[in-house]
Amino acid sequence: MSQEFQVESASNKSLHFRMLIVSLAALALAAYLSYHHIVVTKNLNTGPSNCSINNLLDCDAVAKSKYSQLFGIPISNFGLGFYLIFSYILFLPARRLSKSFEIDSVIYLFSFLAALVSFCYLMISGFLIGKVCLYCTLLYVCGFLLFVLAIGLAKKSPKLSAKSFVGKLGVGIKHLFSWISGLSTAQLVSDFGALALSALCIFYAPNALSNYLTSPVTKSGETASLETEILEESYRSWKYQKCFEFSYTDSGEIAKRDFAKGSANPKVTVVEFSDMECPHCRRASPVISSIVNEFQDDVRLVFKAYPLDPACNSAIQGSAGHKNACRGARAMRCAGQISDEKFWLVHDSLYQFLEFDSSLIDSSEDLFTDPEERTRYKVCMSESYPVGVEKDIADGQRAKVRSTPSVFVNGCPMEYFEEWLLRYILAKELES
Repeated sequence: MSQEFQVESASNKSLHFRMLIVSLAALALAAYLSYHHIVVTKNLNTGPSNCSINNLLDCDAVAKSKYSQLFGIPISNFGLGFYLIFSYILFLPARRLSKSFEIDSVIYLFSFLAALVSFCYLMISGFLIGKVCLYCTLLYVCGFLLFVLAIGLAKKSPKLSAKSFVGKLGVGIKHLFSWISGLSTAQLVSDFGALALSALCIFYAPNALSNYLTSPVTKSGETASLETEILEESYRSWKYQKCFEFSYTDSGEIAKRDFAKGSANPKVTVVEFSDMECPHCRRASPVISSIVNEFQDDVRLVFKAYPLDPACNSAIQGSAGHKNACRGARAMRCAGQISDEKFWLVHDSLYQFLEFDSSLIDSSEDLFTDPEERTRYKVCMSESYPVGVEKDIADGQRAKVRSTPSVFVNGCPMEYFEEWLLRYILAKELES
């Protein structure tokens, strides 16, 4: 090893170590985000995550957005593979290249890529999703910090500091290829193993973890007994709630009728009060529909809009509220006066993304390809005659709905909505 390499290597050793710590932290964050993505998208969580704090700070919303995946693979898994490779480069740099500035140029290149991708996804989160994920933000901070440290690394190397920004990247690309082409057989095997592990993290690990979390497992008798006891206690608590009798009319004038799907002659009826702008409603609605579909021969789902919007709901006081909720509820009803199928078409369109966007209402008329139907829908949306939203709200006020989603099974309210509890209640009710 040359004297130049020894001097430069010694002066950069501290920065290499700091960057390794940051890269490992980013690796841990990416691993957690990959796990979180599976839990949220597979509806395995029993409630909002600890980083879903309000309408702005909502990591669950970010995980369910269409921007959280690329080619069907969670973005966090690409981060997991990237930081695994980067940590490997930082951990074993000295035996790979002959000069320290060659090592640092490769590190500079990877740090720039980390910062660039972090910046892009920070912009996507802020401007396209409109939500902030705290753990994602910490991952972005790691990317920026790595590039700041890499700039300091380049300044300590005269051969790198003399280069322009583009020149440094060019040197990094050149040395990356010279590194790969100069590997011995043993080094090639070890580096190929690192790359294979990275690919495994990106492509295989998510599916393996998802299958593990969603597959039935054999539990010990004690654990199974405890779970059964919790379910039974929750079921008994639900049975003791004060129940309400909801009228159901599937025909007649639009202002007095209801919209439902599932069994026409149900043994159990589920009534869902929902606000289109409520993030938890947007998470719960497709889950409730999916559960009802499992029992569709015996269960009916009745959807009732309960906008948390003072414009149409007198129970909501003050100016605060969901300013598009009344209009969204009206949109579904206006579609319903054409047909039941159109009601659910607009409903599913408005609830299709976890993040609400008012443009979903504005573009809803495009769902009607028939000119006559589109005209009827537009006229309904422009007028103020009752379309049944008032009836839904009155039912909700009578049932003392205080928040959304509020779910009633055979008129008895669930104290809180949980997928596992609704499924258990339905199964028990159908048994009896």
